[in-house]
Formats: sequence, C-alpha cells, structure tokens
Amino acid sequence: MPIRTVLLMICATLAAADDQPAVTSATSAEHYTWGNCCDGWYLVKTPELNIIQERMPPGTSETLHKHQKARQFFFVLSGEASIEREGKLSIVHAGEGLE
Repeated sequence: MPIRTVLLMICATLAAADDQPAVTSATSAEHYTWGNCCDGWYLVKTPELNIIQERMPPGTSETLHKHQKARQFFFVLSGEASIEREGKLSIVHAGEGLE
C-alpha cells in the first residue's frame, strides 16, 4: 500500500511575533491546495513565521526551489518524505525532521 505523507513545514523569516496564543488545527486553519492533489493548512501565518501542515499523496512532489530569506524545517508527522537539499537526498521518516 502506498504511503501517504503528512508534513509539518515551519518557515521563519524573523523572530516570531509576540501575539496572544490560540489553539489551531488543520480543521480550523486556512486551507490551500497545490501541485497534484496536495493540501496545506496555515497553522500560523504571520509576516515573521509560517507553520504549515501539508498532506502529499504517494508519488507527488514539490518543484525544486530555494528561498532567499526564509529558513525551512520539515517534520514528518506520518509516512515518509524524500527531501533533496544541497544536492543530497535524505529519507525522512515519521517523527523525524530536517532543516
């Protein structure tokens, strides 16, 4: 059976804002679709910090790209992900992350 991958992507450009905490989840967060049937939910969306939960069906991929100002951290919630960074391919399993 193909593995469905769920990622938690954290993309920070500056230190996080000092806002009031709020409970959030994919059921209440702003949703968008991308690529070939992939989903994303903004768990946090500010100018300083984005935390995005993504769901990628088996066999899907993102277009290879590089951010000039942002740092990204990928944490796999379930399944596994193949992530290419600086020409090196890493397999990241559930419960593991990669910056």
